[in-house]
Amino acid sequence: MESRVSTSAADALCSVSRVTRLRTVLLLGVPHFDNPGRDMGHVEMDDVLSSTRQAEIRTIIDDLLGFEPTVVAVERPVESQGRIDEAYKVSCAGERHLGRSEAEQLGFRVAQLARLRAPRGIDVIDVFYDPSIEEFIERHPELKRHLDGMWSSPRAEAAASEQQLSEMTMPEYVKVTNTREARRRVLQPYIEYLESGHGRRGIRSVGPDGAR
Repeated sequence: MESRVSTSAADALCSVSRVTRLRTVLLLGVPHFDNPGRDMGHVEMDDVLSSTRQAEIRTIIDDLLGFEPTVVAVERPVESQGRIDEAYKVSCAGERHLGRSEAEQLGFRVAQLARLRAPRGIDVIDVFYDPSIEEFIERHPELKRHLDGMWSSPRAEAAASEQQLSEMTMPEYVKVTNTREARRRVLQPYIEYLESGHGRRGIRSVGPDGAR
């Protein structure tokens, strides 16, 4: 007896397969290469266009290419995608030198070498401070003192990063600053701030180790 699967059933199975297929994402955290000075913990970078740093950046790029990326995303506003596309296009054509930013030194170069479309801007321009959270904090002096202390850590982390960069190659620096522990330490002040809003947790802990 011939076995048949109806078209509708096959379509349903394919649909489920597409939905449940997992994508692997590699996240890389680095300081802003072009020193925009917009962060609370500002890392003063040296010249990433120097021959030494360029060789180190190429090592990082080669490692990233080993991941075999199919899409590259960068910390640039979603609204700036048109400008990203144009800058990438003329850079690929050799009509424009790459800028100092990590979006171009890493993002553009990885995308170019992997023969991908322009990196996607995924950042959202928003005001981080929420007035309702600020009001709640002001009504709880102990919480306010705790958070004031926490906000000193980004500046301390930035100072530590500058020291590390003066002593390490960039590949070495990227390796030690992208561990789970290092990322959690850097993000902790922001997480605690958001969790303090209205006396309830603004961000839920997920995963067996409580990672957000």
